[in-house]
Amino acid sequence: MIAIRIVQSSINMSTEDEVSVCANCGKGEEESGKLKSCTACKLVKYCSRECQIAHRPQHKRECRRRAAELHDEKLFKQPPP
Repeated sequence: MIAIRIVQSSINMSTEDEVSVCANCGKGEEESGKLKSCTACKLVKYCSRECQIAHRPQHKRECRRRAAELHDEKLFKQPPP
């Protein structure tokens, strides 16, 4: 199975303009309702818990890597003056 990732172009494109699809089945928000983001990495979205479970083997390695990056960013973020 191929994971679908929407890449934001260099053109000033806001997050509202991005097209979201389920990483497992490819259904868009208009077909399946509101998509839910992966809570660990925030990179991919799923239309249902079943799709999230089915896609987990493909997503696991990238998810752990990104979750660690997010943790480090939060840990080493400089406090406001």
